[in-house]
Amino acid sequence: MAEKMKEFSFGGGTFSRTSPEKLTSETKIVNVVLTFEEALKLSVAVQACVMWLNEKNRATKEGKAAAFNLAVNFARRRVVITRGMKVNKKAKPKPVKHAA
Repeated sequence: MAEKMKEFSFGGGTFSRTSPEKLTSETKIVNVVLTFEEALKLSVAVQACVMWLNEKNRATKEGKAAAFNLAVNFARRRVVITRGMKVNKKAKPKPVKHAA
């Protein structure tokens, strides 16, 4: 059986809790709480990815498509920063209904 290769990451941190704890289809916002030490690790990962992005030549297709990806693994309670690729299609925003 072929082993799956580990994806590259710039690093991340372990979060202590989320709010709400259980996600549903109605969940619109998730708060992720990290300790100071874990937040420092995440900060270093964010800076490393931003520096990688800054090295890209924005005049090329590859440079324009390079992006930052924040991955949240709820099972392992981890937040990880990886390389991402920008989606070319622009999503149309859904209209917001305001109470009158």
